[in-house]
Amino acid sequence: IEHNKVEIQKAFVQRPVSVVVFVFSVTGGRIRDEDMVAFEALNKSYRLKPESLCIVVNQLNKKKRTPDYERETKLRIESLTGIPSLPIAFINEVDDDDVAGRQEARATLLHVIETRLPAQHEKHHDIQLQLDQIKKAKEEVKAKQEEFDRMKAAMDAEAAKKLAEIEALKNRPPQVVHVYHPPPPRRRKWYKF
Repeated sequence: IEHNKVEIQKAFVQRPVSVVVFVFSVTGGRIRDEDMVAFEALNKSYRLKPESLCIVVNQLNKKKRTPDYERETKLRIESLTGIPSLPIAFINEVDDDDVAGRQEARATLLHVIETRLPAQHEKHHDIQLQLDQIKKAKEEVKAKQEEFDRMKAAMDAEAAKKLAEIEALKNRPPQVVHVYHPPPPRRRKWYKF
């Protein structure tokens, strides 16, 4: 941890005006709590500017990914970081001999990075990551992830209910509605004398 903190601080000293690319690793398709804790510590120390920040979700298993994985993960990251509309590059696992896969990953990364504007990043305080803080922060991140999962499940259930209602309305037999329209009032004729 200490070595990583020194390297991060050295990078910001060497390139104070930059685009920050933060890489999240996954375990079983889920973002690692340690990475979220590290991001929060870095963000607190440097107050990263959203216009110069992009996220990479790395080493994804293309075969095991669900169709909604990218949307759900983007919502999860935005919810946990509190930063909306973050550009996120989803990078699949690539074998060393897979030239096309490496080129695709490189193109995806470049596309996301090109959308960002370099900004000045100043250190406001040291990156604080001690073992007891990491444990506490991991528990907080885990609680946030569980809350997100509960909210997502509730939204999914509500959406399924609404879709079922729509389908029921589509499949019901047509109804004839009779509306009574009274005749228009008679006009009086006015005569001039």
